[in-house]
Amino acid sequence: MLEDLLKSPVTRRRLCTGLVADHIEAFADWLQRHGYTPITIELRLRSLVAWADWLQTAGFTANDYLSGFEAFKAALGRERVSDEPVIMQSRLAMIER
Repeated sequence: MLEDLLKSPVTRRRLCTGLVADHIEAFADWLQRHGYTPITIELRLRSLVAWADWLQTAGFTANDYLSGFEAFKAALGRERVSDEPVIMQSRLAMIER
């Protein structure tokens, strides 16, 4: 399924080997079942992999999703997002779903 949704093999590999690997197929399936367009699904998956990369870099594990989410929200509050407001806002929106 991910091959149909993500053109980038690098992004697919990051999703399938990172902190969210156990959940990615179910999340992509959920997005499709709820009527998200392929472009929106791709953006959500790319945002998810960026968040997972951030979690790992910040020292969080798959067991720390909730505390990692809180730390990510705090980091977004400190980060200057004017350069990428849509990307950063979509990352946060995706995480809150």
